[in-house]
Amino acid sequence: MVGHLLGKQAASKNALWVQFPLLPPFFSVYNHPQDSFEGREMKTSLTVQNSLAEMKHTLKTIYLCGPMDQVSQKCSLSWRKRAASQLNKKGIMVEDPTERLNLPNDVLVEGDKKAIRNSQCVLAYAPKGVPFVGTSMEIFYASQVLGIPVVVWGEGNGTNPSPWIEVHSAHVCETLDEALSIIFEAIS
Repeated sequence: MVGHLLGKQAASKNALWVQFPLLPPFFSVYNHPQDSFEGREMKTSLTVQNSLAEMKHTLKTIYLCGPMDQVSQKCSLSWRKRAASQLNKKGIMVEDPTERLNLPNDVLVEGDKKAIRNSQCVLAYAPKGVPFVGTSMEIFYASQVLGIPVVVWGEGNGTNPSPWIEVHSAHVCETLDEALSIIFEAIS
């Protein structure tokens, strides 16, 4: 498995981890030999090398992402409210994108990206069978661009997650309670 608890391991024996000195120590640059295209330079992607547990003293904010358009308002809001309540009890603030819904698209997306940049972890709801385009983009942005650990939960993901979700997540769970317990265990 590529994701292990809340850290990453190289997916291939031919992969190369390179520490990037200008970034915080929990970032690294991951080069994979198959990331070249007809002799062009190898692409580089930012990947989390350490676990969320190693950031336990700096974890202050978690971004909550999940589908909002293809689910009921109750579904979109209820899990966020429950997660926020439990995270707040542990002293962790949340960034909730549902608070920015009635903004122009460019302002909404930039606001979400800023909120992700200001977070140290992303908790993502990604249920099987429900389109979640924005959520997928946020997962990718957090994990690959920023190197932020992503914990994904959603019915149907615990046993057979999408390869894209699995590769871009530090951990994939079936339930919100399981995802929260992984976060709490990692930071305790």
